[in-house]
Amino acid sequence: MGKLKNQKGFSAVEAILIVILVGIIGFTGWYVYHSNQKTNSTLNTATQDNANTPKPSKSTKTKSSSSSSSTSSTSTSTQPTSH
Repeated sequence: MGKLKNQKGFSAVEAILIVILVGIIGFTGWYVYHSNQKTNSTLNTATQDNANTPKPSKSTKTKSSSSSSSTSSTSTSTQPTSH
């Protein structure tokens, strides 16, 4: 077989390979974008759920000491103050 003279353009096989490569790159980009959006949505939902839950008290040493201090502070806080 001799060399083809004045060969110009792409062959059908080259064009198909380019289409396949562009498709793979496009699908990879879509997959990463979709995964990122899904992760952000899940994190936003978890953050909103976490904001709606009551916060634990700062002193978590013993339950009895925190409940007794809260009842004593409650009884003193209901007393009217005079200025």
